[in-house]
Amino acid sequence: MKNLTNKVAVITGGAGGIGRALAMECAAAGMDVALADVDEPGMAETASEVAKLGRRALCIPTDVRKAGAVQALLDRTLAELNGCHLMVNNAGVFSAVPLVETTAAQYQRSIDINIGGVVHGSRIFGAHFAQQGQGHLVNTASAAGLFPVPGMSAYSLTKYAVVGYTLQLRWELASRGVGVTVLCPGTVKTDIVLREGVGFKPEEARKLIRDAPGPERLARKTLRAVRRNRPMVRYGPDAYAMSLMQFLPLWLIDPLGKLLARTALKVVETTTLRSGSSDVPKLQQD
Repeated sequence: MKNLTNKVAVITGGAGGIGRALAMECAAAGMDVALADVDEPGMAETASEVAKLGRRALCIPTDVRKAGAVQALLDRTLAELNGCHLMVNNAGVFSAVPLVETTAAQYQRSIDINIGGVVHGSRIFGAHFAQQGQGHLVNTASAAGLFPVPGMSAYSLTKYAVVGYTLQLRWELASRGVGVTVLCPGTVKTDIVLREGVGFKPEEARKLIRDAPGPERLARKTLRAVRRNRPMVRYGPDAYAMSLMQFLPLWLIDPLGKLLARTALKVVETTTLRSGSSDVPKLQQD
């Protein structure tokens, strides 16, 4: 996969943010792109930008929670773009809610999209890549999958799962000619923290991402990792800090974690919409 020219990429969550940046980087590398999302207007905007770079863009409305929808995504890509070589499982949801305030529905939604979507995409596209003896899977996790982040229990749970699952796949699929990479970005300047159901007050969410790096450089690092078949891409100072904290001994991590939890829960208390408040948005229906 060193040469990506005239190959085909599929990107879930391609309507905006990291997904759109990845689509643009793939197009700049000479790839055609199949976009998958539930946000059809956003996908159309991304497709228009891809077309300006002279590459084909296919928009496929896809609910990644459903295996049948992900299989249809592969089938349409093969039929209309005549191949598939890169699959980026990027669709995801974020929530900044402490354990005792996280509802069963919020947990299930995070699990179904953040884990289920990655599993469906990896299994279905990974099998196709193994059969053709070439291809690359990229799964978007988070720095929250490298070190526990108190105050966002459902999100951290799912991203830990994605990191472990992706590394397992990398080792398992290596002999079949399939590369696998996990993305572990820290805070990135996208609108994911502004969406319904996240929990942040809008003004606090904007402060959170104001000085964060944009997704464009992450997209460049990702394509470089695909070409070199690297196992992991870290992005942003918080991602590197969390990665280093993994190597601390447990006797030090435990009190540090408790201190982080007290601090994080105070931050969550002041920056998020509290349960029971009439201002708390309902979970968005996908």
